[in-house]
Amino acid sequence: MFGPELYDLFVRVKQSFDPSGVFNPGIKISDRPFTDHIDYVRLSKPCATCAKCNAVCPVYDVFQSEDMSSRGWFEIVTDKNYSYLNSKRVVEACLNCKSCRTACPAGVDVSQLILDRRAEHPNEMAGVIFRFHAQTALFETILKVSREVSADLGSASDAASARSSDEAVYASSQPRRQDCRLSL
Repeated sequence: MFGPELYDLFVRVKQSFDPSGVFNPGIKISDRPFTDHIDYVRLSKPCATCAKCNAVCPVYDVFQSEDMSSRGWFEIVTDKNYSYLNSKRVVEACLNCKSCRTACPAGVDVSQLILDRRAEHPNEMAGVIFRFHAQTALFETILKVSREVSADLGSASDAASARSSDEAVYASSQPRRQDCRLSL
C-alpha cells in the first residue's frame, strides 16, 4: 500500500521508539506481509458475515441455530458441494419474507438465492412451481392480478349479499296477508 521505501521508514521509526518491540508487537510493523492472514475465499463472497440478517430472520428467532438462519443458508446454498437432497430441510425452512435483503449492508438477497436453489427440486412438479416462484417480477405481477380479481369477486359477493339482505328487509316491512277464510 505504501511501497517498500516508505514501509522501511516506518520500520526504522518503530525500532527507534520501541527497540524491544513491546508496543503492539506484530500489528503495524511485522516480519510477515500484512496480506498473509487474509482469507481470499471469504472475501470473494458478497456476504460480509456480519449477521445483521440473523437479527431480522423469523426462522432464526425460533430455532436460534446458525444452520436455520439467513447467514447459514447463504453459506449452504453457495457451497460448491451443494446438493438439494442433502440440504432440503434448510432450503425449505426459509419463509421468503425478504427481511434479510433489507437488513444486509451488502445487499445480498438470501431468499432469492434459496428460491433459485428450490427451482432445482428433483420432483418435477415442485421444480416447476419453485422455478415460477423464483421469477420474482412475473410472480409478483400474477399475485397482484389475483388480489385484484379476488377483491372484485369479494365486492361482487358483498353486493349480492347486500341485495339479498335488502330483499329480506323489504319483505319484513310489508304487511302480512291474513287468512280471510271464515270458519262455519
